[in-house]
Amino acid sequence: MSHNLEHLQFLLLLFFTFILLAFILFLLLYSSYFYIFSYSLIENKS
Repeated sequence: MSHNLEHLQFLLLLFFTFILLAFILFLLLYSSYFYIFSYSLIENKS
């Protein structure tokens, strides 16, 4: 039973790590998209 609990904890850790990585990747993509968008706006103004 304890071995099963350890396996469950490992799966939860893997799941949360995956969510964290996906969240960081999403933030990076969103910030880079926002940066390109603002840069193009500045370029269009001049």
